[in-house]
Amino acid sequence: MYRKKIDMRGIMKQLENTLSASAFAEAGEYETARQLIKTDQRVLLVLTGTIGDAKSLKYAENFCERMKAKLEVICSAGMRDSIEASLRSIREKGIEYTLTVTAGCLKQAMVDITLANQDILYVVVNSFSDLEVGCSGDLNTKTDVRDMVRCPLVVVGA
Repeated sequence: MYRKKIDMRGIMKQLENTLSASAFAEAGEYETARQLIKTDQRVLLVLTGTIGDAKSLKYAENFCERMKAKLEVICSAGMRDSIEASLRSIREKGIEYTLTVTAGCLKQAMVDITLANQDILYVVVNSFSDLEVGCSGDLNTKTDVRDMVRCPLVVVGA
């Protein structure tokens, strides 16, 4: 069974920011209070080089624009140039993004990134079968992925 680590430093920092924000709000400094409790929200987009990537990209783009979130993009090795070209609309809208290229299993990379970053709101992918890119037989069960990812998994092209 998989066990999640508890990040006590992160919890204490969040508590400290919340208490500081409430003090500023009581003093009438509402904008300062909002800035203190605002987190760096992110969306993780998994791109595989299939036709469905356009739909996933559009969904993630709209979500990031609405929520003022940043975008994390992961893709398989060898796709970097084609992915950079398709991210043009993201750049034009001023949405901050980072691109991570993985030579291994996309499913494992997705799990690793979501566990390492507590500020990821959603994972956006076209289909479950897209997550199989580069994977061996170890991670081929769909339920394992949904249980291991600590945020909602949005399957756009189901």
